Amino acid sequence: VAIKLSSTYIQPLCDKHIEQFSKEYESEKEKATALWNEYTPLSNRLDYMDFNAPEYKQTENRCNSVKALYDVSHARVNLLYKSLDEEKRRIAGLYYFEYSFLELVVLRISTIANSIIADIDNLKKTGVL
Repeated sequence: VAIKLSSTYIQPLCDKHIEQFSKEYESEKEKATALWNEYTPLSNRLDYMDFNAPEYKQTENRCNSVKALYDVSHARVNLLYKSLDEEKRRIAGLYYFEYSFLELVVLRISTIANSIIADIDNLKKTGVL
Protein backbone atom coordinates (compact mmCIF):
# COMPACT_ATOMS: atom_id res chain seq x y z
CA VAL A 1 0.00 0.00 0.00
CA ALA A 2 1.52 3.26 -1.10
CA ILE A 3 1.07 6.32 1.08
CA LYS A 4 0.98 9.58 -0.78
CA LEU A 5 2.96 12.15 1.18
CA SER A 6 2.41 15.80 0.65
CA SER A 7 3.56 19.04 2.17
CA THR A 8 0.03 19.48 3.55
CA TYR A 9 0.71 16.46 5.77
CA ILE A 10 4.27 17.29 6.82
CA GLN A 11 3.94 21.04 7.53
CA PRO A 12 1.41 20.67 10.38
CA LEU A 13 3.71 18.11 12.02
CA CYS A 14 6.62 20.55 11.75
CA ASP A 15 4.44 23.36 13.13
CA LYS A 16 3.43 21.21 16.09
CA HIS A 17 7.08 20.36 16.77
CA ILE A 18 8.14 24.02 16.65
CA GLU A 19 5.18 25.08 18.81
CA GLN A 20 6.80 23.78 22.01
CA PHE A 21 9.92 25.86 21.38
CA SER A 22 7.85 28.89 20.45
CA LYS A 23 5.60 28.70 23.53
CA GLU A 24 8.56 28.51 25.89
CA TYR A 25 10.24 31.43 24.14
CA GLU A 26 7.09 33.58 24.14
CA SER A 27 6.39 32.84 27.81
CA GLU A 28 9.87 33.88 28.90
CA LYS A 29 9.78 36.92 26.62
CA GLU A 30 6.59 38.08 28.34
CA LYS A 31 8.27 37.70 31.76
CA ALA A 32 11.31 39.67 30.60
CA THR A 33 9.09 42.40 29.13
CA ALA A 34 7.13 42.70 32.37
CA LEU A 35 10.37 43.01 34.35
CA TRP A 36 11.66 45.64 31.92
CA ASN A 37 8.41 47.57 32.25
CA GLU A 38 8.84 47.49 36.02
CA TYR A 39 12.50 48.47 35.88
CA THR A 40 12.23 51.41 33.48
CA PRO A 41 10.07 53.73 35.64
CA LEU A 42 12.17 52.91 38.70
CA SER A 43 15.33 53.81 36.84
CA ASN A 44 13.79 57.00 35.48
CA ARG A 45 12.59 57.90 38.95
CA LEU A 46 16.10 57.51 40.34
CA ASP A 47 17.40 59.96 37.74
CA TYR A 48 15.25 62.70 39.22
CA MET A 49 15.53 61.85 42.93
CA ASP A 50 17.79 63.62 45.33
CA PHE A 51 20.71 61.33 46.09
CA ASN A 52 20.36 62.15 49.80
CA ALA A 53 16.59 61.55 49.91
CA PRO A 54 15.54 58.82 52.38
CA GLU A 55 13.72 56.75 49.78
CA TYR A 56 16.55 56.93 47.23
CA LYS A 57 18.42 53.92 48.65
CA GLN A 58 15.23 51.87 48.89
CA THR A 59 14.28 52.72 45.30
CA GLU A 60 17.83 52.03 44.12
CA ASN A 61 17.83 48.60 45.79
CA ARG A 62 14.47 47.73 44.25
CA CYS A 63 15.66 49.00 40.87
CA ASN A 64 18.85 46.90 41.09
CA SER A 65 16.99 43.74 42.11
CA VAL A 66 14.45 44.10 39.30
CA LYS A 67 17.27 44.78 36.82
CA ALA A 68 19.10 41.65 37.99
CA LEU A 69 15.95 39.57 37.50
CA TYR A 70 15.46 41.14 34.08
CA ASP A 71 19.07 40.37 33.07
CA VAL A 72 18.60 36.70 33.97
CA SER A 73 15.28 36.51 32.15
CA HIS A 74 16.64 38.36 29.12
CA ALA A 75 19.61 35.97 28.90
CA ARG A 76 17.16 33.05 29.00
CA VAL A 77 15.07 34.69 26.25
CA ASN A 78 18.19 34.94 24.07
CA LEU A 79 18.99 31.25 24.65
CA LEU A 80 15.41 30.20 23.93
CA TYR A 81 15.34 32.28 20.75
CA LYS A 82 18.59 30.72 19.61
CA SER A 83 17.18 27.26 20.30
CA LEU A 84 13.95 28.10 18.43
CA ASP A 85 15.87 29.51 15.47
CA GLU A 86 18.21 26.50 15.31
CA GLU A 87 15.27 24.10 15.39
CA LYS A 88 13.47 26.01 12.64
CA ARG A 89 16.61 25.88 10.51
CA ARG A 90 17.07 22.18 11.26
CA ILE A 91 13.62 21.23 9.98
CA ALA A 92 13.34 23.82 7.20
CA GLY A 93 14.40 21.30 4.58
CA LEU A 94 11.56 19.00 5.57
CA TYR A 95 9.04 21.82 6.02
CA TYR A 96 9.61 23.34 2.59
CA PHE A 97 10.26 20.09 0.72
CA GLU A 98 7.71 19.41 -1.98
CA TYR A 99 6.95 15.71 -2.24
CA SER A 100 5.78 16.16 -5.82
CA PHE A 101 9.47 16.60 -6.70
CA LEU A 102 10.26 13.29 -5.00
CA GLU A 103 7.47 11.60 -6.94
CA LEU A 104 8.93 13.01 -10.15
CA VAL A 105 12.41 11.70 -9.31
CA VAL A 106 11.01 8.25 -8.48
CA LEU A 107 9.06 8.21 -11.76
CA ARG A 108 12.20 9.17 -13.74
CA ILE A 109 14.32 6.55 -12.00
CA SER A 110 11.62 3.94 -12.60
CA THR A 111 11.53 4.83 -16.30
CA ILE A 112 15.32 4.60 -16.56
CA ALA A 113 15.35 1.25 -14.70
CA ASN A 114 12.65 -0.16 -17.01
CA SER A 115 14.66 0.96 -20.06
CA ILE A 116 17.79 -0.74 -18.73
CA ILE A 117 15.88 -3.95 -18.04
CA ALA A 118 14.36 -3.84 -21.54
CA ASP A 119 17.83 -3.33 -23.08
CA ILE A 120 19.22 -6.29 -21.12
CA ASP A 121 16.28 -8.46 -22.23
CA ASN A 122 16.89 -7.45 -25.88
CA LEU A 123 20.62 -8.25 -25.54
CA LYS A 124 19.74 -11.68 -24.13
CA LYS A 125 17.29 -12.35 -26.99
CA THR A 126 19.91 -11.44 -29.58
CA GLY A 127 22.46 -13.67 -27.88
CA VAL A 128 24.93 -10.92 -26.95
CA LEU A 129 24.56 -11.75 -23.26
